[in-house]
Amino acid sequence: MTLNSRSGTRGAFLALGLALIVGAISTAGQAAAEVMCPDTIAVAQNASASGEWQVRDSGEKPELERATIYEGPPEQQASLKYDREIKRKSEIVQTWTLPRSKIGYWLACGYSNTSKQLYRKLPAITAICAVTFDRTVSFPDGSPVIRRVRCFAK
Repeated sequence: MTLNSRSGTRGAFLALGLALIVGAISTAGQAAAEVMCPDTIAVAQNASASGEWQVRDSGEKPELERATIYEGPPEQQASLKYDREIKRKSEIVQTWTLPRSKIGYWLACGYSNTSKQLYRKLPAITAICAVTFDRTVSFPDGSPVIRRVRCFAK
């Protein structure tokens, strides 16, 4: 497209700028609505031993091991079971469909090698949470390793 006048050029730049702003706002809204558990967390642990015992650090880092969806704060212990499970050759995907809730939903992320958890309230527009497990790798107790935990709007 060729524009011959300055006002036409200004109009084209204005339209392009508006399109970029609308796209950026739309993308930012989607990003804000998506919540994912971090793969690992930093934990400082203290321990003391009595008598002949000594304490050492194994050096094993906390890795994402479990995810729990709650209706209401985790302290209320209203954890939800997934609605659907799809088993594939290399993965298992568990999905929660979250209808509107007056009290809201929380995501708790649990990690190996620590009792510490991360949790947060999910944005009100969150409609789906999915946990993907890797069937080809497992923790020493036999439970599959989580590839990703993702909660998002439809």
